Amino acid sequence: CFMGGVQSFLVLILEYQSVRETSVLTLFVVSIIKELAIIGMSVFLFGDQISLLNIIGAGITIIGIFLYS
Repeated sequence: CFMGGVQSFLVLILEYQSVRETSVLTLFVVSIIKELAIIGMSVFLFGDQISLLNIIGAGITIIGIFLYS
């Protein structure tokens, strides 16, 4: 449990530094990319099923990320 606390603390420090260097919006976009990666890995590695609506939503999200950059 100690290592989990240390890891959480380090993630918090990284997030704080990211906001100082960029903006809150950039951190938000990065967190969305992370969530898409987790969903993609669960589909490809574990065979999780996603609906057409989920695929459309992910596609819209990806388009929004590219428009942001």
